Order: sequence, then C-alpha cells, then structure tokens
Amino acid sequence: MKRRFSLLTFLGILFLFGAPASADWLGSIKKGVKAVGDAITQDDNAVNCSSITGMVGSVFGYGTAAQATSMGCLVGGELMEILDEEDQEVLAESTEEAIATGDSSTFEGENSGVQGSVTVTDTSTTQQQSSVAVLKDKVEEMPPLELIGAEYRATAATNVRGGPGTDFKVVDSLAAADKVQVIGKVENESWYLIGQGGVATGFVFQPLLEPTGHIGGGEPPPEGEVAEVEVATQVTCRTIEQEVTLEDGSVLTEQIEACQKPDGSWEMA
Repeated sequence: MKRRFSLLTFLGILFLFGAPASADWLGSIKKGVKAVGDAITQDDNAVNCSSITGMVGSVFGYGTAAQATSMGCLVGGELMEILDEEDQEVLAESTEEAIATGDSSTFEGENSGVQGSVTVTDTSTTQQQSSVAVLKDKVEEMPPLELIGAEYRATAATNVRGGPGTDFKVVDSLAAADKVQVIGKVENESWYLIGQGGVATGFVFQPLLEPTGHIGGGEPPPEGEVAEVEVATQVTCRTIEQEVTLEDGSVLTEQIEACQKPDGSWEMA
C-alpha cells in the first residue's frame, strides 16, 4: 500500500509542477506505471514457504495472517493455475491434514467435477539437537521430544504442568474443546509439550488431547520471558503427492515435501 501511495504521489507532483504533457511523455509515464505495477504484483504474490503455521486456517478464517504463508505453499504451481478457488481450498485443506497427521485422503469438488487424492508417499525421521523456545516461568524441564507441529483440542478440562508428570506444578489449565499447538510428544512418555506461537508453555497428559487435522502455531507468542533450550528431537519429514483428475479426464500430479521445525511449524523442502 505504501508503495502504491508513493507512486501516485510522485505522479501528482510531476503534474503539479507542469511537466510537459506531450504524447511521448505520457506514453513513457504509462510504461513506467505498468512496469511499477507489474513489480508490485510480482512482489505481493511472492510466496514464502519457509514456515507453514496454520496456513489454510489463516487464509480461510482461523489462525493469524501474520504467521501464515500463502496457500500456494500447499498447492502445486500448475494446479494453482488450473483449479478454481473452491478446489484450491479443498486441496490445500487435504494437504495440510496429510502433513499434520500423516494420513492420506481423497476429495471431490462440489461444483467442478474435479476429483483428487492426497497421498503420503514417504515419511522419514532423523535425530538432531534442536533449539526450543520455552516460557521460563512455566516450563521446568525439557526432556527429549518427538516433534509434532499440529493443532490439537482438549477432550476435557485439564491441567497444564511445568513438566511431563503429575508431580510437576500446575502452570495453566485448558477447558474442554480449547485448541492448542502441540510442539511435540515426550519420548517414551504419554505427555505432550504444548505451546503458543512457537513458544512452549507446558505439558498436557496425552489422552486429554486429540488432533484437529490442522498444522498448529497460528497464535501470537505468549507474554513473558522466553529462553532457548537445546533438546534432543526426533524430526519427521513427509513427501506428499497430489493427484487431480479434471472433468475432461486428464490427470495432473504435483509433489510437496515438508519437514518439522522445533517451533511447531513445518518447513517446505
């Protein structure tokens, strides 16, 4: 918006100060306006897929746009050009669910006749040291984690504790149906590390949370002092194949790869 305002201001100043209104001059101005407009459009449409945090939700009504990236990160380039907006949304939601849960799915456009599938073709895990941001006054202990990076909801009212066990102090609570970001699961324990905006805020007993099928992390970070803690983590990467059958019978496929990050988001490979 600022760039557009600056451009219009510049043109206005030229006219106010009596620039020659020759055909050649006006033609040059038109070419310049078009070039700047093309540059603005290209910049505005640029897709930064380095971090996916609640992407489809941010585009279609939940999460925060500040932490979201374009839906183009979840829909292959050729498919983005061919599918209408409704089918793009369905494909993006199916892809997000596949990344978050590891489950494959099929879909069909209500009005277009487009059919498709989203298939998890490969899942790999690696062990690495990761730096996890934690809220210092709430998280007492950081055990090794299996990263998850997905949105979950509470199945019942529950306490949030400072460590993975009932002997740790209660630092917060969740009401039934509250949604949270699950950063990871404690290795060999039935506890989830939950967070907000990529910052860990405590632990919840595993049976009391269930996945929503969305990538987590759409909330702003919590207030309070944050520390970076080095933790042994198990990182998962997934390869997703999108296959779409158009109404004329032609079949298109695209492939997407995403890997977990220790802030509860996923990074496009």
